Amino acid sequence: MDREGDNYDLYSELEARAARYVIRLSTNRKLVGEHEKLKQVVGRAECLFRREVWINPRAPGRPHDYHAARNAREATLAVSAMAVELSRSSNFAPGSPPSLKVNIVTVTERDCPKGDEPIAWYLVTNEPIATAQEVAAVVDAYRARWVVEEFFKALKTGCQIEKRQMESYEALRVALAIFLPIAVRLLALRDDARSEPEAPCVELSARQLHLLRTCGSRPMSATPSNHEVYMALAALGGHLRSNGPPGWIVLGRAYEKLLILERGWVAAVAPRDPIDD
Repeated sequence: MDREGDNYDLYSELEARAARYVIRLSTNRKLVGEHEKLKQVVGRAECLFRREVWINPRAPGRPHDYHAARNAREATLAVSAMAVELSRSSNFAPGSPPSLKVNIVTVTERDCPKGDEPIAWYLVTNEPIATAQEVAAVVDAYRARWVVEEFFKALKTGCQIEKRQMESYEALRVALAIFLPIAVRLLALRDDARSEPEAPCVELSARQLHLLRTCGSRPMSATPSNHEVYMALAALGGHLRSNGPPGWIVLGRAYEKLLILERGWVAAVAPRDPIDD
């Protein structure tokens, strides 16, 4: 979870249920037996390893947005870890323990360019931190949060699951069974177009590629690349090149149209369909 999950009562509940977690710290918390707060204490931990990562640019946010604008850059991140004991918050829920023993994995940027805000993650976890490999696994678990968030954007915005207005758990369960695979496919299509734009597309079946080539408005080669398919699919959903990269609503609408076309194709010519999936 991101910083919105930094809550003492949540930590205590997760610990009580023996649930595994990695949550980014927001509040500089008090520690048992320490005069200094958490960030100052863990800042003295020994660096276990460093990583070189690419930092994407970020435009200025809305007023009061805590995400500052930044330039793209190569960043050197130093990673350390330490076990601490959190002191209970002043607004704790009844039954919360007076303290919690947790592990803190710290990721901080070294030699940040002047004018940019350095990367600083303080990750609260109950995952083991005895080795550098275990600490790296905690960092990678948190980094997976971005993929998870994009998946839910594909589900909520692309598939518009919240607008389905399900009134029962059973109806929601059936809807999720339908839309979860579609959200995964949309995310895979977009990520393949970004990470391997020139590679042949494998996310759509041969029949779907045939229909997209036949019914779409943008031409595709005989063996279309990820980028070709991505843009052709977006055009099927009404995307215009002048509008920038396709959004989830456009992609969701396009994929729904493609599935409808495929269903019609199967109903009409399936017994003599020459295309082998």
